[in-house]
Amino acid sequence: MKAGWIGGFVAGALGIAAVGWFAPPQPLIDRMVDAHCDCPGPLVVARAALKEQKREQQLLVSSIRFDASAVTEEPLFMARPDGVPDLVWKLVSTRKSVKVPVMIDYVVDLATMGDADLVWDEASATLTVRRPAVAVRGPQIAGIAAKVEVSNGFVLWVTGAEEKLTETALAALTANAEQAARRDKPMAEANAAADRALARTFELPLRAAGFADARVVVTAA
Repeated sequence: MKAGWIGGFVAGALGIAAVGWFAPPQPLIDRMVDAHCDCPGPLVVARAALKEQKREQQLLVSSIRFDASAVTEEPLFMARPDGVPDLVWKLVSTRKSVKVPVMIDYVVDLATMGDADLVWDEASATLTVRRPAVAVRGPQIAGIAAKVEVSNGFVLWVTGAEEKLTETALAALTANAEQAARRDKPMAEANAAADRALARTFELPLRAAGFADARVVVTAA
């Protein structure tokens, strides 16, 4: 009974956090706690909050949008015949320069977190949350908005090729976008955003349960 109430209470608190424009009056919170005799400890509240959040599986902490680019050479023939010089091979290849908007999401896999990742220190009133590493999800490529520049009109005339994204170009764009997303600066910003997001996840239910002085510190595993 107690566990069910705590879960419902934390779920409501997290819902309020998502809406962001309404907070329950303190007397109402006091009555909810008093009605169940003993106030839940900070660690109990934190574990209930984690249980609710794990239903989402992945926590989206930040997203970035930028233009990715790639240059590909797509030949007239499937394979280069033996003995064909580089100059001749280039004459029968289509060179495509592609630029396209991409979206990258940075997420934390909540499904891998457990009660052992939550540690409460009574002396300092601090909840330490150990989170998984931030993962890169994507890229989502807006192919319809791609800008494609194609050279070598001879190959275009022979093959009837259109100025569009191909599997080769998409593969190159995906690789370049993933490399850009994992650079030091965007990863540092995503890690900072993950720490802030996880801290808020636990701060609200703790304060709503009456632990106004509780601090939340998030560390990466």
